[in-house]
Amino acid sequence: MKENGVLGGVLVPRTRRFLVGGILFSLFVILLNLLIAYAVRRYYPRSRAKKERRSRRRSGSGSGNGKNSGRGKHKERKRSDPKVILLVGMPGSGKSTWLKQYKGRCDDSCRIVDEDELRVEITGKFDDFSKEDELCAAMINAIVRHISEKHNVVVESNRYVLDEKFRKQIISTVPSCRLLVKEFDIKAHFAQARLAKDAEEGKRHHTYTETELEDWEVRQLEAKELFKKEGWSQMH
Repeated sequence: MKENGVLGGVLVPRTRRFLVGGILFSLFVILLNLLIAYAVRRYYPRSRAKKERRSRRRSGSGSGNGKNSGRGKHKERKRSDPKVILLVGMPGSGKSTWLKQYKGRCDDSCRIVDEDELRVEITGKFDDFSKEDELCAAMINAIVRHISEKHNVVVESNRYVLDEKFRKQIISTVPSCRLLVKEFDIKAHFAQARLAKDAEEGKRHHTYTETELEDWEVRQLEAKELFKKEGWSQMH
């Protein structure tokens, strides 16, 4: 009996120590697992997100037929790139007046591609429309030349800026540049009154009826819906 009592007295402390050690080890393992789980949740998603962003950037830059190619395969445009500014408005809307102020106050080094002036150079008359294909090519070539020389270009044209084909030709042909549109909204009867006043003052203009100017107003609204899709930004 005494031996059993002594043996029991020895085993009980050992059993307790074993249980305590087991509990402590289990707690350690649980704590370690919690730390690992926290570390995985804390750091792994960021790393994965970074990899995904890098992958998207690579695929975006390497894609020749992606979003940018839909806009005439233009290079990515930067704020430092020269600008092509289309003046969009019917005759008598104030484009020429605005251009004089813009060139005098904002950008005296900008180059102006004027439809009427080029028509006179090609045909000898501002109202001779017999060589429009040659005129269109001359306008595109002038824009390309000035942009290549890092000049901003203002396109002053009543007809061609409303021509979707002409605008797309600029986008596909002209080197990297910023595409801007300056719109001049005016009602047809106001424009006709301005043109009549200019005629009285001896200024040279094409003659337009109010009906023709109203049709112009409709075409300008139609073009306005396409500008953003084509990549042109509004100039305020």
